[in-house]
Amino acid sequence: MRSQPLNFFKERCMSHDLSNGAKATGLGLRNMQNYMLTEKRKVMIIDDDADICDIMHDVLHYEGFEVKCLLGPDRLFEEIAAFKPQVIILDYILKGITGGEVCSELKKRRSTSVLPIILMSAYPRVSKSTVDCCFETFIAKPFDLEEFVSAVRHLAIGH
Repeated sequence: MRSQPLNFFKERCMSHDLSNGAKATGLGLRNMQNYMLTEKRKVMIIDDDADICDIMHDVLHYEGFEVKCLLGPDRLFEEIAAFKPQVIILDYILKGITGGEVCSELKKRRSTSVLPIILMSAYPRVSKSTVDCCFETFIAKPFDLEEFVSAVRHLAIGH
């Protein structure tokens, strides 16, 4: 069963046309259309909460991203090699490992060191304690959908 926030998102976002979505994200309509016509940007989400993964997946898919969700870091490097994401969204609290540890491993490897990482957590203090993992952006949960999409888009376009 899907959570209440996802239903709210669908009701709120699906009723708006592209021009409102483009305006809300800070891009002009022409830029949004050009962006949407180019190759889809790929985003990989690593979060062990399936409901949160579903929400982020649906939001980003609606915004034109190709999205792959992983419910944990198992086979992470194989999944990255196969999917080739431009951005990684990483939850801090995962089963058996922290997102900070995963982030550090991603930044140590040559094949993944340049991938921009958005670290997310319901504990905002985490952003100060994980400075050594070199994530590009921190987003606190619960998050604002427009700010979330804007952060992902900014990193995806720059990569």
